[in-house]
Amino acid sequence: MWQLIALLAYFLLSITGVIDKILVSGAIKSPKALVFFISILSLALFLIAPLVGLVWVGFNQFIIAVVAGAIFSLALLSYFKAAKDQEISRVIPGIAGFAPIFTLIFSVNFLGDTFSWIQLLAFVFLVVGGVLITFERNAMQTENMRHLFGVVLAALLFSISFILAKAVYNMQPFWSGFMWMRLGGGIFVLLFLLKREWRKEIFSQARQSPVSGKTLFFSGQAVSSIAFILQNFAFSLGPVALVNALESTRHFFILLLTVILSKFYPNILREVVGKGAIIYKVFAIGLIMTGLFLVFN
Repeated sequence: MWQLIALLAYFLLSITGVIDKILVSGAIKSPKALVFFISILSLALFLIAPLVGLVWVGFNQFIIAVVAGAIFSLALLSYFKAAKDQEISRVIPGIAGFAPIFTLIFSVNFLGDTFSWIQLLAFVFLVVGGVLITFERNAMQTENMRHLFGVVLAALLFSISFILAKAVYNMQPFWSGFMWMRLGGGIFVLLFLLKREWRKEIFSQARQSPVSGKTLFFSGQAVSSIAFILQNFAFSLGPVALVNALESTRHFFILLLTVILSKFYPNILREVVGKGAIIYKVFAIGLIMTGLFLVFN
């Protein structure tokens, strides 16, 4: 069941991934502003607390959840900053490669997870496929390698937040853990307002963004909220490392959407379609499909 939930989550996240390309390249210039409003808007989920139940599970578990949420927002900041410094198309392969590996290592050492050889083989297929389907040849040029640290940092922070999220779900009900983590993300970004320069950057960006950019942002957040809930629900049900590895399907969906929508945003959404690129992307899709088959069996 968690496999299907994760697939649906990553399909929806592929939509937000395309929107991220547009926002970072055009409508929104500030990673801080983007993360600030994403994290603040996620607090709106507290409106459904009376419907799903919000349980106080003790101070220690509350702190773990808050820290997990804060680290996730920090990971988002690192991700968007890396994308701003270069291009999302060059950042995603690094995230796709490093984050699942970090998550696998942490899940084995800190959560005590064990995997069969079939699961490990599926993991390898999914991760390698995810890297290849997003890889661009010029991503390894010297000027791009200078930004490798930012990509690795973002991947590390994402994996830590995923491991902490799984630990939270192991200790408390899903909705309570999920909402306390969103509170942690909100508290973290509110700290941005303590620095005058950052405060000015955030709110000036909000004022300067065109109506179309704001509409795109809020539409993306509506989809992202549903996807994020589903992804976390999959974390709570299945092995966090495999759920993370399934994110390669998101890159497959992004590839399809990018090709389809590139005619509308040719300067922002573009995909390399040369003979060599097609060959390794088809190979990557084959790896991802093989990994999916193994995960479902």
